[in-house]
Amino acid sequence: MSLFGLFNKNEGPDLDGIEPIDAMANPTTIAAPVTGAVIERMDVERDIFSEGLLGRGCGIKPQNEVVYAPVNGTVTVEYAGSQHAIGFVSEGGAQVIVHVGIDTVAMEGKGFTYLVEQGDGVKAGQPVLAFSREAIAEAGYDDIVTVAVVNADDFERVELVQHGHVDAGQILLELTD
Repeated sequence: MSLFGLFNKNEGPDLDGIEPIDAMANPTTIAAPVTGAVIERMDVERDIFSEGLLGRGCGIKPQNEVVYAPVNGTVTVEYAGSQHAIGFVSEGGAQVIVHVGIDTVAMEGKGFTYLVEQGDGVKAGQPVLAFSREAIAEAGYDDIVTVAVVNADDFERVELVQHGHVDAGQILLELTD
């Protein structure tokens, strides 16, 4: 970390050394966007997500501060003011949203940095968003990363296939048409 970074810890995440990772991706899978502990959707402490209003998926208690693209596809949604979430449409038609933290929209972008732009094509495992777990904690929020297939009803099945620990890039959800 640079000397400048020591004085601006809460302004944004450390972007040094962010590299793509190997990810298992195909049109019928969603890869884990972060490394950490998998949390069932119903156990995520957020009504809108735990009740499935954003679709089907899960939470991950992150161990690092980089979100990787969970699919091969296109960035479809950015939250310019808050940078706390990002959306994709996969090659298989899944609309996926990755949301960092609970109520972190209130941080107004402090501690978050997009690494891609709306409309960009992405490959699974490509870094797309960096965040500061320290800034989230100091703001009093939970840093859980939620992953949801927004158009889950377009698929016969959206199944969580990882439990316990997951590494970023591993298959997290499987979809059946």
